[in-house]
Amino acid sequence: MANAELLNATLHHIQEHPETWLQPYYRQGDKGCFAYHAARIAGGQLISPQHVISLPGCDTELNRNAGLAYNDAARSLGFEENDTIEIREFARRALALTEDEADDLFHSDNDLDDLATLVAQHTA
Repeated sequence: MANAELLNATLHHIQEHPETWLQPYYRQGDKGCFAYHAARIAGGQLISPQHVISLPGCDTELNRNAGLAYNDAARSLGFEENDTIEIREFARRALALTEDEADDLFHSDNDLDDLATLVAQHTA
């Protein structure tokens, strides 16, 4: 069963602070997608400085693979000290979603209405 409290808290935070929401990117500075905000609310600690990678033929893209530090919140979700902690996986575990559910919720094309609908479905 999905973590209804965290789903609702994340949606509410994004609705109250839309200037920090950027659905197409896991993280861009202090902005990010639904997964980014869920991870932060659940205790995820950002690695600083932000890591970036360049992909051939693309603009610089943010590296979701080095997003979060190992801390008590990560430990409680089953991560181990030497794990690379992706924002997506941290959020998926904290929200208690399946891979498919996370794919739907974290999709880069979701707008606020889509997110509200998906949160309602997962918390019904």
